Amino acid sequence: MKHARGIAADIRLWMKAFSMRSMQAWMRSVKRTGLSVPQASILMHLSRGGHCGGHCGVHAIGERMGISNPAASMLL
Repeated sequence: MKHARGIAADIRLWMKAFSMRSMQAWMRSVKRTGLSVPQASILMHLSRGGHCGGHCGVHAIGERMGISNPAASMLL
């Protein structure tokens, strides 16, 4: 069982490194577009159909992003 725990720890380390590199690459690509990270996040959310069954209003976006309706409206 010790071997399995070692493999699990290695996988966790690999996943952490992969996640960090992936996030860094995403951040670089967002910066190149001229969008802010929240704007890019909203676009990604909308492109996946959101959690609203395909139709997301300002309120749903604000709720998803943890921001007020006026702030969500400004980002959109």
